[in-house]
Amino acid sequence: MPQKKSVPRPAPRTGQKSRFKVAGGSKNIYDINAYRRRKQMQKLSRRLAAMAAALTVVAAAFAGLYFYQNYDLNNLAETARAGGTRLETGGGFPISMDGVNPSGLRRVGDCVALLTSEETVFFKDTSALHSFTHQFTNPVTRTAAGRLLSYDRGGYGFRIDSEKGLHYSARTESTILTGAISRKLGYALALSEVRYAASVAVYDRGNKELLHWYSVSDSVIDMDFSYDGNRLAAAAIGFENGDLVGKVYILNLGGGEETVYSFPGVLPLAVDYKRNGSIHLICDTVVGVISPKGELSQVPLAGPLSDYYFTDNATVMLASESGDISFSLIQVDDDGQSQSVQVRGSSLDVVADGESIYVLEKNSVQRFDRSLELLEQQAVGSDVFAIESSGRGAYLLSANYLDRWTYSP
Repeated sequence: MPQKKSVPRPAPRTGQKSRFKVAGGSKNIYDINAYRRRKQMQKLSRRLAAMAAALTVVAAAFAGLYFYQNYDLNNLAETARAGGTRLETGGGFPISMDGVNPSGLRRVGDCVALLTSEETVFFKDTSALHSFTHQFTNPVTRTAAGRLLSYDRGGYGFRIDSEKGLHYSARTESTILTGAISRKLGYALALSEVRYAASVAVYDRGNKELLHWYSVSDSVIDMDFSYDGNRLAAAAIGFENGDLVGKVYILNLGGGEETVYSFPGVLPLAVDYKRNGSIHLICDTVVGVISPKGELSQVPLAGPLSDYYFTDNATVMLASESGDISFSLIQVDDDGQSQSVQVRGSSLDVVADGESIYVLEKNSVQRFDRSLELLEQQAVGSDVFAIESSGRGAYLLSANYLDRWTYSP
């Protein structure tokens, strides 16, 4: 059978399009110019995709750096993971501390914050409203206007919380020495410095820096805001002619130079602004008092200071006198007037509210009025080591439980 020969189709002339017939008309099957355009577009698309990926990586790096500098990511992550506290609450007092290592209590507005080695829990009655894992090595807390400032002394992380949750969390570039939170303003942090003894940074509630003050030679150990939020008292350890001096710097947040007050020969421990504008500086042997007019006075302590508690118009302290046999309960009013009473036993903790002073001893809680008159005594377990005021009564904390004692009016 004869073979059918295929006749080669003539090549198209330059610039002519090759066509073949299809149902309904003709269609291009090859166009060198269109091919080149497609290749160029594909090349351009790959370059744009590579540039977009690079920009994404750079943006992520900058975002990571920003969040590292301005937020404590570990705290944020732990807060996000912690759907609730491990404590079993809601069943009334006492609340079991099984699996928890409690360290103390802090009054925060209408709530009380339970502090543990890993966690902070906000309580109201028996309900846990908010909790977070702090991961601080040396946790310190300050309270004002229902907010809790927590920071790591000697570390970099800090955060502000309330019963409603986390307000702000960040990290500092230098280590934190001490901190304070304002009733009306924001917060302040004292930081270590390379060329200075310390610095103080003050922020508003929007975390905007209002003031950055540097201390040339005096180490800042404690701070407190005035009630109107216009001033900050910074207690510092200084030396003059080789002698120890306790100092209080008053920083005017509205502008103007600071004022400094000195108490020679004492070691400052804590400072507190009172509602009337006076300042109490607790030292190792005295309480220094600065009146609203800037007049200085001192109240000597009866013995080594074992504990103290600040209220808006007084400072309450415990001073040991005869080891475990007796101690002094001391109250210094905002005008510098003091009174004291000797109590038999061994003191562990003291707190106060507008009506009462509660003193924790080895096996009991004693309730005094603000004139230091003993009103009643309540037996407690020997393992209770901390108390905090609770309306008409006090919270009692041991290694095994959190309880509450209330009294009848």
